[in-house]
Amino acid sequence: MSSRRKRAGKIGHMASDALPGGKTTLRERKKQQTRSELIETALECFAGEGFSNTTLEALCDRVQVSKRTFFRYFTSKEDVALAPGHDLWRQFLMELEVAEPDGRPLFALSVDAMHRALNLVDFGGWSSRLLRSYALAERTPSMRAAGLEFCAVTAEAASEILHRNFAIDQADEIYVQLGAELFTVAVRHALSAWALARSCAGPEAASARPPGKGLHEYLDEAVAALPAGLSVTAPGRPPGKQPAS
Repeated sequence: MSSRRKRAGKIGHMASDALPGGKTTLRERKKQQTRSELIETALECFAGEGFSNTTLEALCDRVQVSKRTFFRYFTSKEDVALAPGHDLWRQFLMELEVAEPDGRPLFALSVDAMHRALNLVDFGGWSSRLLRSYALAERTPSMRAAGLEFCAVTAEAASEILHRNFAIDQADEIYVQLGAELFTVAVRHALSAWALARSCAGPEAASARPPGKGLHEYLDEAVAALPAGLSVTAPGRPPGKQPAS
């Protein structure tokens, strides 16, 4: 089994205590608070002092936790910086896990699962943290690489959930995998378009909800655009453009 597939299985079976909200014990609420403080402090430090200039030791000192405690929640600086987006993907997988077959395409079940996930994670300043995480990733190559890897792993986890929970014909396996990968691409595009629109709205967009489209609308638009994107033709070379030798 490949390391990516092992990670997909791990992500696909993650417990919901990694995410805020819901009925929890006092111990679990303290763990969630520590995790939230690490995310918020990391985003502040990375934005103010630079991602590469902020050491893990300095980050832990700010939150007053040990590095050992940090690694109970995150695997790296990239992991904590990308946590808002990762939380959405993990919630999506949990919603996909409980999806019921209703005769519609599996792709439609995935879209509905993501809509439910958005509703569940979008509170307590989550959208502000997601926006800051995206802005940071735009200028941090290691974050972009880690984000792409996480999306690839998530696509495999989603495919495994669908195979595990539904009677999928072996001949359709490639379509399920391709569908999961295309869905992650559509979601990434929707999130990027949303983040760009929010950043163009000004600094106040990080803490407010400016008028305009929300993440749900951007998701639906990206999904609706997929068929057209797969059928665009090449009409010819621009005037004066010569073929590569």
